[in-house]
Amino acid sequence: MKNLAKSFIAFALVATVVVACEKEEVATNEVDETTQTRGPVIDIDPVPYGPDLIVTRVTSTLPIVSPSACGGTMPQTSCGATYTLTVDVTNIGNADAVGFYWLEMEKATGSPVTNDFKSPTDLLIPGATHTFNIGPAPFGGCSGAPFTTQELVMTADIFNDIRETNETNNTARPYKYCGD
Repeated sequence: MKNLAKSFIAFALVATVVVACEKEEVATNEVDETTQTRGPVIDIDPVPYGPDLIVTRVTSTLPIVSPSACGGTMPQTSCGATYTLTVDVTNIGNADAVGFYWLEMEKATGSPVTNDFKSPTDLLIPGATHTFNIGPAPFGGCSGAPFTTQELVMTADIFNDIRETNETNNTARPYKYCGD
């Protein structure tokens, strides 16, 4: 009987421990759905995938004119002089620009002139640059008209031939020079 009592006490202790453990698990797994929070919801905008063309550089061989000449007349030595423009268009996106596109050069002041130039190739990989060499074109200076500040505006992909991640950054700041 003594052994039976010891066995009964041992069984009771084991049962109490098992029940206590089960109760603890149940207590830690109970969740009140009305008050449960999971932390802040973070809305992560994925980086858009695609090409993005921008004008990165405009340089010119336009004759250098002192600021005081703007508003005056150009020295006769510029009459008939020619100039060239170099315009770089870079794909700052993260995918290839596939297909031809057009660069627009617009003389926004004075006598407005617009010219469009086709891209040199139909592929521009991310980080690569197309260089447009425009000219030689006549500078002017023969009319004797007063020189004023002129602006050339360059826009890559003017006809939206390339679907880009950002279609609003294709126009560069105006390139300013003194001329007629």
